[in-house]
Amino acid sequence: MNVFEALGISVTAGILVLLLLGASRILWRYALENIYLQVTCRHITDISGKWNVEYTDIHGHSCYDETKLVQHGYKIKGYTNYRIAYNDDRPEKHKTFKLHGLLRNDIFTAYYWNTDRRKKGSGTFSLVVSEEGNIMRGKYAWFDVESDTIDTGDHEWHRVEE
Repeated sequence: MNVFEALGISVTAGILVLLLLGASRILWRYALENIYLQVTCRHITDISGKWNVEYTDIHGHSCYDETKLVQHGYKIKGYTNYRIAYNDDRPEKHKTFKLHGLLRNDIFTAYYWNTDRRKKGSGTFSLVVSEEGNIMRGKYAWFDVESDTIDTGDHEWHRVEE
């Protein structure tokens, strides 16, 4: 075997190892991790499902959020469909936000952002899960596009379906 054959075998082996490591990471992240989290985090309150919240923003407009959550252990992902009904003659506005969060010690904390990359809109919230698991109460902070400021306030989410 000459030097070039040995180098070729070494490079090929290195590439194969990298491919196997990448494949195992993908397998863990998209299949096995969720199963692992469901088994090891059975003691955590299940907040999966649909949640609604109605509130009035700082401008006096009626707002309504409908959120669908998917939980894998302490990791939470979901989507929020947001609707705002203005007090004046403007038409109702609808937005969709994606969210990622964590549930630790019955406190659900998440970050959310507008799914339309061309539009601004993001925020955070922390909610305490009730003992029954059907209400979450807490605070939110988000960037208000209309007033170009950070808005904060109270939120109370109610479970619609499990």
